[in-house]
Amino acid sequence: MSLVERTSKKIMSDAIISLAKKEEVSCTDIQLLMQFKGVNPIVYGMKKYDVVKPYTYKELYPVLIDLLNVRDMIPMFIGNLLVDEAQKENQSPDKIKIVVSTNKDDGSIVYPHLYNGNKILRQLNWDEVFGNKALMSIMAKQ
Repeated sequence: MSLVERTSKKIMSDAIISLAKKEEVSCTDIQLLMQFKGVNPIVYGMKKYDVVKPYTYKELYPVLIDLLNVRDMIPMFIGNLLVDEAQKENQSPDKIKIVVSTNKDDGSIVYPHLYNGNKILRQLNWDEVFGNKALMSIMAKQ
């Protein structure tokens, strides 16, 4: 498991747990939505699939020193996947979404799912989003 993959899973889990506490609901009622807004991929916190909060990447990963630039890599990985999947679906990238959720009350395990609008396409594995598979896709384009 790559550093970005491991760190991203932890970041997403922590965000779900934090938002669940703030909203006073179970972690299973919270989701994270990742989609393009303009030219940048944005992350939103959702409660029961309704957006309640936009996140900056600094809010998601509030470290003082990000020696390995994980915070800067997260939007690059998300954006690359959204563009790739949009091409496969013959859609514009702003129609494709990643939703991260959990079926654990404590939010300890999180799962990414791919959507085209409101239609679920499939569950992703973390390697597709932030792992070596995703990195190879990014590198192939350069």
